[in-house]
Amino acid sequence: MSYGLAMLCAAAVAACSTGLPRGPGPAEASMAVSEDHFDLANELNRRLTALDWRLVPYTPESVTGADAALAERARYRLENISSRVGSCGAAVDQFAYHLRVIDNRSGDAVLTLKGSGCEGQVGDRFERYMRREGLQPAPR
Repeated sequence: MSYGLAMLCAAAVAACSTGLPRGPGPAEASMAVSEDHFDLANELNRRLTALDWRLVPYTPESVTGADAALAERARYRLENISSRVGSCGAAVDQFAYHLRVIDNRSGDAVLTLKGSGCEGQVGDRFERYMRREGLQPAPR
């Protein structure tokens, strides 16, 4: 075996045995969500968990646009601006809402939903649009 071929084989074996990335990291399966648990937050967090997202808490006031540090922990973040505007019946609240899913790398909104509705209806709509837009966590 020639020296050059032996070096090439050694380099190939070394590259295969090093810790090269294999597939997406944990951030690709993570959604940053507000530390606050008010209004629609619990319903939306429940829906994200059902869609297999890993939730990463963040403080909304600390983030604007693209955020490299947050992007290392979560590819996307959910911005939830909502307020209770009425009741849909026994123990069911109605909300006015403006929801955005932001790509933490680019700062772009990849999903925006506005409207009003009962808590479960808003959750259904959010989940339906997440699926429609192909926003799903990378396999872990």
